[in-house]
Amino acid sequence: ETCYQFYKRSPSGVAPEIVQFRTGTNDFVIDAGAAHSLLRPEAVEAFYHLYRATGDERWRDYAWEVFKALRKWARVEGGGYANLKDVRWTREPSKNHDDRMESFFLSETMKYIYLMFVKEDPLPIDKYVLNTEAHPFPVVSSYTG
Repeated sequence: ETCYQFYKRSPSGVAPEIVQFRTGTNDFVIDAGAAHSLLRPEAVEAFYHLYRATGDERWRDYAWEVFKALRKWARVEGGGYANLKDVRWTREPSKNHDDRMESFFLSETMKYIYLMFVKEDPLPIDKYVLNTEAHPFPVVSSYTG
């Protein structure tokens, strides 16, 4: 839930790179010096695993909201996506683009979002494990070492 709140409570709907929690509260602030976004995968990765483990549709709903915000604010005219200079910016999206897209955005962030919505999961969690770069490895039932 906390990861989704970073998206939901950001003016653009895209999570900032860093948030600061307020002491003694359940609240956080987006610091001006860390309001940029590299479009990292960790939150949607968590949504993916939670959805696959529980079947709870809210995780897919969260992933869809994140996708819509990314498409609206980070998508570059003509194709591709760009990091955001400031997630609090809600005017013309193209003026907020950093001329850069990290490789993990497509290989991880978008992969996890895609996997949330395919009709038949090509990577069932009882047969595959995803490493930290979202590469699938088959689960080996016994070690013959």
